Amino acid sequence: MELTYTNANGESVTLRQTRPFFLTRVDGAGKVCQTVNTFKAPDQDGAFFISSAMDMRNITLEGSVVTPTIAETYDQRRRFLRVFTPKLHGTLIYRNRQIACVVEEAGFTASSRERAPNFFISLLCPSPFFEALDEIREELAMWSPLLLFPLEIPGVGLEFGIRQPSQIITVDNIGDVACGCHVVFRALGSVTNPELMSLDAVQRFRHVNAISFERDRYVERDLCLFAQ
Repeated sequence: MELTYTNANGESVTLRQTRPFFLTRVDGAGKVCQTVNTFKAPDQDGAFFISSAMDMRNITLEGSVVTPTIAETYDQRRRFLRVFTPKLHGTLIYRNRQIACVVEEAGFTASSRERAPNFFISLLCPSPFFEALDEIREELAMWSPLLLFPLEIPGVGLEFGIRQPSQIITVDNIGDVACGCHVVFRALGSVTNPELMSLDAVQRFRHVNAISFERDRYVERDLCLFAQ
């Protein structure tokens, strides 16, 4: 079990079953809560379901500071509180996933062992979803370079590249919920009204109206990938 917290200043602390920050408990990383909205009419048995939305995620961490000397213990405590300052937001990395969070509470509890004080951290995550560390990128109708060296140019000329014939790709959403994506249209010449079609939903996404550009790009931002 290992977690890494990095604040907005780039300072980080790693918590695991080893020195100096020995992690003993993680709570909230595997728990999901949501608010369910219903409507109940007079004399109605049960209620009508209206909607539901996931609540913020609250992750708590507990452990102790383990160092050889008391002086080093106090140094690690100062470093610990400097990184987990409530004034800065941060990111928690757990099991190759990351989640944005803010520090609700961070401190040390009284302990009879001065060289091993216990710590407690409470993190509030406005978005309850753990995200991948890196964005997923797929190329559609990409160009493959064909230029090799040493170069010999025949009399009839030569090709510097070919365009991939396929205009259909599969983009997998590795998460459990629908998420957005960015679609970038790149043009080598003049184009008008490029658009994207979802074969699963058999519908066109909103296309770019009245757009003509040369060697430029336009980014469509309101697309959505649905989980399996």
